[in-house]
Amino acid sequence: MSAFIGAGIVSVAPWSDTVAFDTLTFVDVGNVSKLSPSFSEDRKTLKNYRNAAGGNYASFARVDSAELAMEFRDLSADNLALALWGTATTVTTTTTVEALLSSAPLVAVKFVGTNLVDGKDVTGKFFKVRLGSPQGLDLIGEDFANMSLTGIMEADEKIVTAGKSQYFSLALED
Repeated sequence: MSAFIGAGIVSVAPWSDTVAFDTLTFVDVGNVSKLSPSFSEDRKTLKNYRNAAGGNYASFARVDSAELAMEFRDLSADNLALALWGTATTVTTTTTVEALLSSAPLVAVKFVGTNLVDGKDVTGKFFKVRLGSPQGLDLIGEDFANMSLTGIMEADEKIVTAGKSQYFSLALED
C-alpha cells in the first residue's frame, strides 16, 4: 500500500474486561467522515558535552498518549447517547436523549473498509477507547451536522500474547 483514501464502516461495542474483541457485538454507527489515530510522545535527549560541535549524546522516546478522533455524520439517538454519556428512551413517537448521566464510556471500535486508490481491504481494531465528550455538535449551521469525538486509547490488558499490541491493529490486504 502506498497511496491511501479510505472508506468503510465504523462499528462500536461496549468494552469488556472479560470478552475478547472479536466476540463483542458491534453496532454500525452510520456515516463517519473521519477516523484518525494520533500520537504524542515524550522525548528525552542528552546533549553531547564531549565536543564543541554539540549534537545529541543519547536520546529516548516513548508514546505519551494515543488518541482516536472520529467525526460522526449520523446524529442518531444511539450515537448522541454514546457521545453525550447518556441514555436514549423512546415513548410513542419521540426519542429523548438524556445527556451527561455517567462517566466517559469505554468502547471497542472496529473499522472495516477499503482503500479507494487500489481497492484493497483494510481492517482497524481499536481495542479499548475511553470516549471524550464531543468537541463539536452542530445543531445549527449551513452544512450537514457533524459530531466530533476523540477518545484516549488505553491498554487492553486481556491481550497478553508477545508481539500483539494492547492498543490497536491494522490489517492491510497485500
